[in-house]
Amino acid sequence: MRLAEKILTTLVGACIFLSLTGASHRKNAEAETIAAVKIENADSYMLNEILQQQNRENEILNDVHIIKKAKAIDGLKVNYRQHFNISGKDREIMYRIVEAEAGGENINGRMLVANVILNRCLNDSFPDTVKDVVFEKSQFSPVSDGRYYSVNVSKTTKKAVDKAVSGIDNSSGAVYFMCRRLADNSNVCWFDNSLDYLFKYGCHEFYKD
Repeated sequence: MRLAEKILTTLVGACIFLSLTGASHRKNAEAETIAAVKIENADSYMLNEILQQQNRENEILNDVHIIKKAKAIDGLKVNYRQHFNISGKDREIMYRIVEAEAGGENINGRMLVANVILNRCLNDSFPDTVKDVVFEKSQFSPVSDGRYYSVNVSKTTKKAVDKAVSGIDNSSGAVYFMCRRLADNSNVCWFDNSLDYLFKYGCHEFYKD
């Protein structure tokens, strides 16, 4: 009888051990499965982020490629530089001044004016911000004569400014421009005698000092 009890006790103990061991294995398996799912989700998230970044870079490269082809026809160089981190207010100011100065030009001509403003922000001879550059005394005629305040900004102008702000530069370093047929004689003489001529595009001639 004692032998039978011992055998029974041993069997019960073995069953309990196997049950606990099985539960432990199941918990480990579940933990490993959860960890694997988390890793898979993290990998999927990272892959998605990488793909989105690549898409953004491809869009920029496509823009640059399109402009390069256009500028090859017009004989202008296109460079890509770092994105400008400007405020929403400064972007609105650029929209309005580019519309007022170059609303009759194509998108490339409007980009040129936008890049002149950005070039001035980088030049020690001019103020550091878009607002201060645009509203510097006697620099942009639409501010002086009020046209700046009355323009209706087009989608083309917004696109041109956004491209310039993103780093697409077709200006060859220009920090001045004028429309010769509309400029005062004194201004024309100053441009011709004091600045280095770069090129003409549309109605505007572009210069650097």
